[in-house]
Amino acid sequence: MNLFKALPFFFVVFLTFVSCEEDKGTDIDIIEYNDIIITLDKGTYKPEESAHLTIHNNTDKDLVLLNCGTSPGFDLQKRIVGKWNNVYLLECPAIGLPFEILAGDKKEFDIALPPLTLKPSEVEGEYRLLLWLKDKQSDQFLEQSERATDSFRMTN
Repeated sequence: MNLFKALPFFFVVFLTFVSCEEDKGTDIDIIEYNDIIITLDKGTYKPEESAHLTIHNNTDKDLVLLNCGTSPGFDLQKRIVGKWNNVYLLECPAIGLPFEILAGDKKEFDIALPPLTLKPSEVEGEYRLLLWLKDKQSDQFLEQSERATDSFRMTN
């Protein structure tokens, strides 16, 4: 008789077990990140101050960074009314061998930020460096989002 009393309990447990779906884990949002990580050593600079630039090439393609003499080539951009505008373009031909940044490689450079011809009251603001960074195989500049540093502040 005890078996007949326990039968409904086992039947419910059996149905629960059979009706459960296979656990497929938790949904995870995949956040894309830049495979080329470009960093500066500080978040605030003054014009003509030294900066330490690091480029991590976490892609499977080789890159080249065009140069201005012995320094990496870049344009200085300022965010004005929500858009990036060139405020300093290096007047230098990319002569000599460019810097190679091979797939999986990391390169570091010490650079001098350029002087600004802006009025002192116009210097304050948000800036970024737009590097002269190309895909070695295609010889095409990378998209701006892939070759720009994070923004930094510039003060007098």
